[in-house]
Amino acid sequence: MIDLFDVGSDDIVSEKFISKSKSLLKRKDFILGKDVKLFESNVNSFLNSKFSLGVNSGTDALEIALKCAGVGKNTKVIVPGFSFFATSEVVYKLGATPIFCDISKKDLCIDLDDLEEHLSEDVKAVIPVHLFGNTSDIVKIKKLKNSYNFSIIEDVAQAFGSLVGKRMAGTVGDFGCFSFYPTKNLGAFGDAGLITTKTLKNDKTLRMLRNHGQKERYFHEFVGYNSRLDSIQAIVLNEKLKNIQKKLENRVKNADRYKKNLKDSDNIRTHAQEKQPMNIFPITFENKEIKEATIKVLSSKNIPFGEYYPIGLNNLPMVKEKKRVLKNVDWATKNILCLPCHPNLQYQEIDRISELILKA
Repeated sequence: MIDLFDVGSDDIVSEKFISKSKSLLKRKDFILGKDVKLFESNVNSFLNSKFSLGVNSGTDALEIALKCAGVGKNTKVIVPGFSFFATSEVVYKLGATPIFCDISKKDLCIDLDDLEEHLSEDVKAVIPVHLFGNTSDIVKIKKLKNSYNFSIIEDVAQAFGSLVGKRMAGTVGDFGCFSFYPTKNLGAFGDAGLITTKTLKNDKTLRMLRNHGQKERYFHEFVGYNSRLDSIQAIVLNEKLKNIQKKLENRVKNADRYKKNLKDSDNIRTHAQEKQPMNIFPITFENKEIKEATIKVLSSKNIPFGEYYPIGLNNLPMVKEKKRVLKNVDWATKNILCLPCHPNLQYQEIDRISELILKA
């Protein structure tokens, strides 16, 4: 049976997890303990980031980074209209206003021309989402930052190990926000997240924010969060990180195989950037009829797929102001289908999936 995501672990990881969990039970440092510090050090080295700190989830990572960047009431944050709800949810929670931006039809990431059109002095931050494993052009966004005063908060939930040029996604902007939800490229056994940043000042503020705003025990400098990475999840992440490069390479190979099989035509398009470890593989169809025919065929053969995302963030009920028409977002919500691309997928399985799609 083919799975849409690889949420399990191999025998070695499972054995190490059991062994190290027993050690944790003896030490009893369940919160921000030895394993968390080790993971922060290990992932910092892997990403070549200046500072990394573990938090409770990818959603918390976004909210805490935004708060550190000064986002609050009477500020605005530009977000792509095509993403998981958390990207805009955290903006609402801080009392700020999300400005929804269109996406590129090529890679489904934020459209830079539309982004530039909506920059103003009251835009406090921009959240470029690295979607499905594709990366937004942070280098060009940084050039726009030279003319405006905003922070770049990279949403890297779906793109651990992807590259922006020669640098790891999440290390180019002011903050990088990662999710280690079980379906991600690096997945925990539950919720877990990470924030990267470039300055010691931000790192100190983020560490206080994740722990109730504490500067030292029982001295709370400001209102923060209860968002500390559990040691039990750090154990899993440390073990999985040891073999992550091979897993990422398999994702790249699987994406290449899909692209070779599913060449762009009038009826179908692929949307994976070159040499990126795709979390899932996105394709779009020329019209609704072709998409529905494909879904019918895949379903009849028990082939998993995802429709991410069927509604643009700009069209959700909490958007009270006049809803902007985002042409490419609307197109994507109607025509997209996402295919499995995890590292345990075999070439013959990819070939079978491709053949069924082309036949449909």
